[in-house]
Formats: sequence, C-alpha cells, structure tokens
Amino acid sequence: MKSPLAVLILLLSFALPQAHSLNIVTVGAQPDQCNMLAQVIADLSVVHFPDDWTVYVVCTSATWASVRQFYDNPLTNAAFTSQSRKSTFVNGMIYRAGLSSDGYSRLTPQRVLKHELGHITCNSHDEDMADRFADANTCAPKQSLSHREIIRRKQAVSQPGQ
Repeated sequence: MKSPLAVLILLLSFALPQAHSLNIVTVGAQPDQCNMLAQVIADLSVVHFPDDWTVYVVCTSATWASVRQFYDNPLTNAAFTSQSRKSTFVNGMIYRAGLSSDGYSRLTPQRVLKHELGHITCNSHDEDMADRFADANTCAPKQSLSHREIIRRKQAVSQPGQ
C-alpha cells in the first residue's frame, strides 16, 4: 500500500495540469495533513480558475477564523476572493459532511468555487452577479423590468383569461 503522501503527490501530479497550473497552497497544515486537499484539487479540475491565480485551502477552522480576521472578516464562511491579490481563500471545512456553508444547502463546495470564479471572471464584487455566473455561466446583469411591464404582468396574473 502506498503512503498517503505518495498518493497525494500522485494526485497533485495529475490534477494540477488539469487545473491549468493554478497555484494551490494549504494554510494551517502541511499538504499531507490537509484532509480536504484532494477534494479541492478534484473540484478545481472542473472549475477552471485562471493560470495566474492562487487558491489557498484553509485546513482548520481556527486558521479560517484567523484568515477571515486578517482580511477584515468578509461575510462568508465558505470562501472569498481578493482580485487585487489574484487569490481565493477556501474554507476547507466546507468539504466536511454535514457542514452547510453559509446556511444554504445548495452551496456545494463545487458551487462555492464556481461562485468565486464568478467574481474573478466578471471582475465584480457583486454577490448576485457571482451567483448568476455560478448558476448560468454569465456575467450579464440581471434584467430589470420597467414599471409598466411589472404592472402589466401583475394585471395578467390577477385577471387571467382577459
């Protein structure tokens, strides 16, 4: 049986080229001690971050609290992106079974990464835009209806068949 470190190195050698030579750094633990690293790498082989980006995988909840504090406590418990530093910080605890990131069951770890990629791709801090990118792969702003169109639709709903 291969050692866990040998398996991790093997995974890294296959996963990193698929992740477009993205830099992946563990925080709070050595790579062989960061249990969720292989899962993050697998997700990053599907959710393609830019070549010049660094993803920091924060391996412990205590380290996550410190990282959040250092970055002025962003309002997230899942991940956040610093466009100026070309980096994304991922709370590795989102890979633990039963942990709901930010209280939303639809936020799978892969969707969290897609949301962060939305911030990067759309070059926006807007959470709704990042969500649209994660859901529909688009940076297009949400279409707002004119006041007249809103009234017309309300009337159509309240008076069906007329």
